[in-house]
Amino acid sequence: MSRAKIEVQQIFVDREEPLSSLSEVFDSIRNLGKDRIVTVYGEPGVGKTTLINNFLKELESKQELVILRTVGRVFASSPYSALSEMISSLKRSKHTIEQSKQIATIILNLAKLVPAFEPAISLVSDVASRVFSLTQADKEIIGNSMYVNNLFVSLFEKLSSKNTVVAFFDDIQWFDGSSLESLCFLLEKVSRIQCMIVLSIRKGHHSSEREEANTELLNAVLSRIDENNRLSVNLEPFTLYSSTELTTILARDKLTKEEIRSLASRTGGNPYFINCAIKGLQTIHESDNSFASDRRALLAPKSVSDPIQTLLLHIKREDLSMRVLLDYAAILGDRFKSKDLSELMNEDQLKLIHHLEELETVYGIMKNNKRDGSYEFDHSITREVILDSLKDAARGIHEKAAKMYEERGSNPELVAVHYDSADRPKLALKFYVEAAKNATTNFSFADSTNYWKRGLELANSQPGFTVADRTLLSLQLGSSQFSTGQFEESYAISHSIVQEIESGIEISKQLEADTRLLLGKSCRYIGTKRAASEGIPNLLMACQILEELDEKERLGASYSTLSTALDHFAFHEEALEYFGRAQKVFNEVNDRVGLATLGRKSGMFYDSRRTIGFLDSAIQTFKQLGATIEVARCLNNQGAERFYIGDFGSSKKSLLESIKLYREIDSYEIDIPLNNLGLVYIQLDDFPSARSFLTEAFERSSEVFNRICSSINISVLDKKENKLEDSVQRMQQLASLVEESGEPLVQDYFGFNMASILLSKELAKTALEWLEKYQLNVWKDDNELALAKRLTLKARILKELGTQKAEVGEIVEQAREIFKTMRPQKWFYLIDYYPCDLHVLD
Repeated sequence: MSRAKIEVQQIFVDREEPLSSLSEVFDSIRNLGKDRIVTVYGEPGVGKTTLINNFLKELESKQELVILRTVGRVFASSPYSALSEMISSLKRSKHTIEQSKQIATIILNLAKLVPAFEPAISLVSDVASRVFSLTQADKEIIGNSMYVNNLFVSLFEKLSSKNTVVAFFDDIQWFDGSSLESLCFLLEKVSRIQCMIVLSIRKGHHSSEREEANTELLNAVLSRIDENNRLSVNLEPFTLYSSTELTTILARDKLTKEEIRSLASRTGGNPYFINCAIKGLQTIHESDNSFASDRRALLAPKSVSDPIQTLLLHIKREDLSMRVLLDYAAILGDRFKSKDLSELMNEDQLKLIHHLEELETVYGIMKNNKRDGSYEFDHSITREVILDSLKDAARGIHEKAAKMYEERGSNPELVAVHYDSADRPKLALKFYVEAAKNATTNFSFADSTNYWKRGLELANSQPGFTVADRTLLSLQLGSSQFSTGQFEESYAISHSIVQEIESGIEISKQLEADTRLLLGKSCRYIGTKRAASEGIPNLLMACQILEELDEKERLGASYSTLSTALDHFAFHEEALEYFGRAQKVFNEVNDRVGLATLGRKSGMFYDSRRTIGFLDSAIQTFKQLGATIEVARCLNNQGAERFYIGDFGSSKKSLLESIKLYREIDSYEIDIPLNNLGLVYIQLDDFPSARSFLTEAFERSSEVFNRICSSINISVLDKKENKLEDSVQRMQQLASLVEESGEPLVQDYFGFNMASILLSKELAKTALEWLEKYQLNVWKDDNELALAKRLTLKARILKELGTQKAEVGEIVEQAREIFKTMRPQKWFYLIDYYPCDLHVLD
């Protein structure tokens, strides 16, 4: 490391107050077990990273502390590159995470899903062979990035269970899309983790669309987090006094007092600005030639870029080849490898390393600590100034870089970005498409979304692209958005394409089927009435097209999806019809997985005892295939069906097995069996256990529907424990969310339980209003148990209101007639609540 670099790092002035704020937050976490998010904002060069690094340096001597770091300044960074770097930083921890089976599981699972995490396996090599992890069959089942995001949160949970965790996410404005998505997911889940998360982000200066978009997304997420759990530190420029102090230290008696005062006042209190100007003055002072004009410019800078521009002019006069080296290095990124620079410049690598070492002392290039031949600019400002000075010349270097990476054939996103910067749109589009497909394969859907989006922009701006080409790109973009949970966005795209289809654009039937499938699934997951009115018709049309095309390999899965949507919105007869069609197609093509999946979903249509048999068969199939996730799903559904028939012991056993598997692979779906086990414990009158499992289910809710159900169940538990005020308050907080959902199933659950709770408070009139609030065509068959339970509760309410006995008796008799057909579940209609169970259907 150079002398200049060491000295700059040792200087730290005028930051006592923000440093104290960081320390206070850490102490509150350490002593009180709280979680806090600290966001450090500031203009470029104001000292955000320096402040946080000094804070972390103070912590390094503390015991039982895990410090994680990441660096965002990577040009055209690959998916998950920022998170991969953070996980790799665990090797700097003094703690023996290598011996943690739980952490080893997480790291292995991350590596199995995303190649970027493979280097981290070395961290847990000692225990890896004894870890139960995801299989290839599991990977084929996963269709979104939720598993990666959840594993990232689980890593923090496991680390913080025995240690205080401090994580520093630096320069978030440059993060790759997938890393940012996972970070945002962590921020929204951090309330259950004892850790301190420190973020640094630019304020008021964005040099690219990525920076602007990342900043906007992060601020939106932070705005949704409780103010008590977050702190914003706005790092202001130095006062004139502090600027003078820093300038005096850096000047080392080389400047007069008047020159120090002038420089301190003209640099606006920006420490990087001051350092850069002083460094430039030292360089010119030590030069064999005297450039008085350069010295005057450095003493009277007009902007933060002035000192760098002066230094670049100086080096151009002294050694043009060194300036060219800086130009090429800047094209490669804020961080680059000497090997890449050597190949790009067609120069000997050892010779370039020698030049880089010379540049390191004064021109803002530093060797990275990784010892892998990588270097980085001391600040993004340096690189931005170099790129700005290159102007049109940058295009040629970008094209050379693109061709270099293209010949290697390993990094399509780098090729795409360089061709894009070189203003070669057709070539850029080609590699954006390749990068998007590569990202999709590796569950980096946030990045694939960005690549498809940019590819579509390029296609729309270029002649020669057909309507079908653009439609395909739009559909791919919508599919990636769907996989990241952006259901409204995927709906908007697929809805727009369907409108174009209906207005007469010519595309293939295959493309139309894919579009209508995406539209139907998007509506289904948005979960409002739109799913029934628009989603189901489009799923029907997609199935009809696939029938015409005789695409049986896809038809079975499409029928299955349609049957689930129909069932969810209470079209039971139609749902059963398409369930049967799916079964027939899967048999024809000998699709064992498809048939086993139908077995998992069979509880939608068959009685519990028959369903349990189907689930036994499905479990055996999935075990043979090594599909751990599906086994866990089937065990959950089996536990729910055994709950229905009152076999609570067997139900508890199945659900505990499901939870065990979900915990072993850290699946985010664990909230489902947790919720169902809570219901079992309610029925067993073990209320403390019930509350424990239901609370965890609520905190880990993977979907809004699940969150509503677990919350209703907790309200029922409150009623059971005579906490009626808590019970009503919780239900009232849910009411608007239930109303917005428009889903008959959740509304029926809610209306019944709300009525039951209000009746316990002797509010019979209001209870009747809630019971009758959602009078939908949900239960069209009079033999439905839910209708029987409704009638029973209605009779109780009417009796409380003083209704004539004959009218009440008529309702009771009607309920009894239905109960006669439901004898295996007799206990179910005797309870005074409606259990909100959760099945895994999709």
